[in-house]
Amino acid sequence: MYQWLRRARFIRYVRRHPAFEREPAGQALGRCMLETTAAFWLVEITLSDKDHDQHLAIFSSACLGPLEMPVVSGGFVTVQALEVTVDLRSGCAVHASWDGVELSLEHASLCVAYTMYWKGHAQWHCFAMWNTNLQHAHPWVSRMSLISIFTNYLGGNGGGRLLTSRLEAEEPINAHNIAIQMSMIPIDKGAPLAPYSRFMAFLERAYCIHRRLLSEAEFIQAFPGVDHDAMFVDTVLHSLDHWSVHELFDEPCTKALWVVDKSSEKGLVNWNLVGSLTSLAHSVSYDHSRLHTVHMWESPYPFQRRFYEEVSTIDPELAWNMQACIAM
Repeated sequence: MYQWLRRARFIRYVRRHPAFEREPAGQALGRCMLETTAAFWLVEITLSDKDHDQHLAIFSSACLGPLEMPVVSGGFVTVQALEVTVDLRSGCAVHASWDGVELSLEHASLCVAYTMYWKGHAQWHCFAMWNTNLQHAHPWVSRMSLISIFTNYLGGNGGGRLLTSRLEAEEPINAHNIAIQMSMIPIDKGAPLAPYSRFMAFLERAYCIHRRLLSEAEFIQAFPGVDHDAMFVDTVLHSLDHWSVHELFDEPCTKALWVVDKSSEKGLVNWNLVGSLTSLAHSVSYDHSRLHTVHMWESPYPFQRRFYEEVSTIDPELAWNMQACIAM
């Protein structure tokens, strides 16, 4: 509730002060593409001619499927793919388009943030569920699975179903109305960005250590019945995505990019609503204090203690913020 109140006061202040300083959109957008799970949108890295000496990374939202953006007159417009080009030397986005039509960096930054909060990050939540095992022999590990399931489903068949039933009549699940139907994105897809991204450099090295430890005799049966890549998502990748977003995008000049003037022109994307929904998601995804232990460094389970010890030599701050479940 406190975060919601802070958000409302901040938006009101920015609207009343049009000259409020905003971060350059290309800078914020480039950071989002490199230092969050938007990095997994990577399509290719290209090198320009010697005169320009640019290393350009091309990203596309096509891996998420079509995007739906709210329009002023109501309803949604469907976008097949949002593409962003980032200059890896400067870390700034230099061009954006959707469905082949050029998009301003301001709108692209807002669109990427909105998509990451409401679809991209949610996709990783889905993948992470292949790691849950409520029957695990160790009580702390099974509790981590319970927390992940509760957080994802608001209490299983309780809170989530109650909430959606108030919004619209519930339909039987079938092959046509499941929101996300796709294979897991390879964990190493963003590895080429490691020289340019702290986030991806850590994930790449941590993933290698994770796989190696799970193949050792001591830990080969440590997590029976779960997918090991989903385990990495459920723990390392998911928690660090949350941490990165709030560590890198919590400055007022960045959040001000999400405060957009209202438009009455029908047919246009409702950027004011997109901005409001983005700031709402940001405010409720904050990594608040826990009543229970969830961090890797707190784990009593031998695998997680060993894993934390090894990856903490790579980047102590990122290692400290790894959690062993989906707790937000």
